[in-house]
Formats: sequence, structure tokens, C-alpha cells
Amino acid sequence: MSVEPHDIARSHAIAKKVFAKAVLAKFDLVPEVYGVWYAYYAASHPRLNIEVDAIVASGKPFDITTFKDLHTRHLKTDEDTDTTQQILSETQLLLKGVFDEIINANNATADYGNSLKTYTGQLSHATQAADVKSIITSLIKDTSAAADSGRSLHDKLAEATARTEMLEKKLAQTEKEASIDALTGLRNRRAFDTRLRELYAGFRQHGQFFAVIMVDIDFFKKFNDTYGHQTGDLVLATVGDTLHRSLKGDDFPARYGGEEFIILLPETSLENAVIVAEQLRVRISLKKIEDERHPDVTLKVAASLGVSFVNQQDTMQSVVDRADKALYQAKKTGRNRVCSERDLA
Repeated sequence: MSVEPHDIARSHAIAKKVFAKAVLAKFDLVPEVYGVWYAYYAASHPRLNIEVDAIVASGKPFDITTFKDLHTRHLKTDEDTDTTQQILSETQLLLKGVFDEIINANNATADYGNSLKTYTGQLSHATQAADVKSIITSLIKDTSAAADSGRSLHDKLAEATARTEMLEKKLAQTEKEASIDALTGLRNRRAFDTRLRELYAGFRQHGQFFAVIMVDIDFFKKFNDTYGHQTGDLVLATVGDTLHRSLKGDDFPARYGGEEFIILLPETSLENAVIVAEQLRVRISLKKIEDERHPDVTLKVAASLGVSFVNQQDTMQSVVDRADKALYQAKKTGRNRVCSERDLA
């Protein structure tokens, strides 16, 4: 579906208002902040505007907690909404506007003007944040060169450089947040899927093998049912922190979903992966969790682990499925133990 010129102009105008507001009020343009102010200036959510106006009138300062609350209640309608893609689209519009302004000012050097036209074309085909970041990096480089050769461009180029550097930081922060599980601090399922694709491609193309460890907290439902979901969250966070502190280098721990975690071990044999899994099992079982909501109780946690190793017959999914089956075997044979694919019947 094509975008009408007046829609592009309107989006560009709104985006500029958001950036002006951020500079004036010294806001960091994390996704929630950007989303709230964009929706406010677009007047797309009347109840949001009423609440923002009320906060402004009260003199109460905005903070990140306020923005996150506003974003969750008024804007976040689908947990799978791709915030990065929304910001990417607005970034494309804003950058295109910056380029057009400089080109139309008739005071850019021929080479620099041609560079901007090239970047404008590249922006229209950019589909990933990394693509836009690459364009931003090139723009900053060309901008600096042009500024050295023609000081009459200084003010306009300084503005373009400042905007693109701000956008680059915003995109980097958004990409990082989009890959992190907020509760545990580990990478999330999306980031895991990306890393698995990379490792599987390396295995197919260069024979770089890897192992997979699936981790599941034993009797996790009891923590929620007995002590409440906040205590369950504390257990998840503790296990996530244990995995993070115990794994080094290129090891890749992630939250897979619910009470399940998954770990990718590049260039690791099945035997060594089983050793790593056993070390993790022991460290998790030694954890004693104290919850201020239940001061008279010390919680102990245990986990079962399943290990698999990639082979020539594997797809990306089958190597994960085999770790999951080994995990189920560990559950079935007593829990708080490690089983590998070799333990499968």
C-alpha cells in the first residue's frame, strides 16, 4: 500500500515535534517516550491527550515510569507489536525530510547533494534498523567532509548530524531492548531464534558445531500457587541471573518462555555440554532465595536440563526438539538432573 504525500508530510512534521520536545525537555527517546509523544501530537488517542494535558497542568514531572504506564494503558494493544519497525518507519520519514531540506536549500555542494539523493533512494528500500543505521553512519561521514570544504553549510549540516546521531542512538537502544527479556535480563526468544539461525548457518557452511541445553525449573507452579506470582518472578530472575553469571564468552543463554530457558554453546561437544549442564544444575540447586514478602521462608529451587548436539540430519528445530525431549526424560526420571540425547530410547 502506497503512502500519500500528505501522510508523509504529516508524519515528518509530527516526528520533528517529538524531537524538538525531547531536546527542550531533555527526554531520552526510548520507545515508550517516543510512542507517547508521537501519539500525543498525532492526536490519535484522545484519552491519552487528556491525561498528558492533566499531568502538564499539574506541574508533575514526567519520568520513564510515567511514560511506560501511559504507553501500556493507551498504546500497547498487542504484546507482539514491533516497536522497532514503527520507529524505523518514522526514522525513514524524518531522515528523508532532513535530506530534502538540505538539497532544496541550493547551498549544498554537488557531491554532497548527490550523496543525499542516493541516501534518499536507499531509505525507501531499507527494511531493517541495521540498514538505516548504515545510512546514518555514511551520512555523518559525508556531512563532516562537506562541512570541512564549505563552512557556509555549517548550521544546516550541524543540525543534520545532531539529528542522525540521536536517531542512531535511539535505534541502537530500541534494538537492544527488543532483544532482552525484561524480567530476567537474558536474551528473549526473538534474539535466540536469530542466534540459532546464525549458528545453524555456520554449521552448514563451515562445519562449526554447537550444542543446546534446555532448562526447566522444577515444580515452578508451586511457587506461584503457594507464594504468588511476584515470588514466581523472583525465582525466574534468580535462575536467569545464575545462568548469566555462570556462562562466559560466546555462550548464549536466553529465556525460552514461561519457566523454560535455553542455552546455545558454540564449538562445544556433547560431552562438554553435559558437563556445563551439570554445573548449572548444581549452582541452581544451591541457590537459597529470600523473599521480603515471606520473611520466614527460604525458598530452594531446582531445575531439570536436557542436552543435544547438532548433526548432519538436523534442521534448526530438530536439534532444539531433541534437547526438549532430553529435558522431558530428566523430568520423567526424577527431576533435578541432566539428561542428554544419548539417554533417549
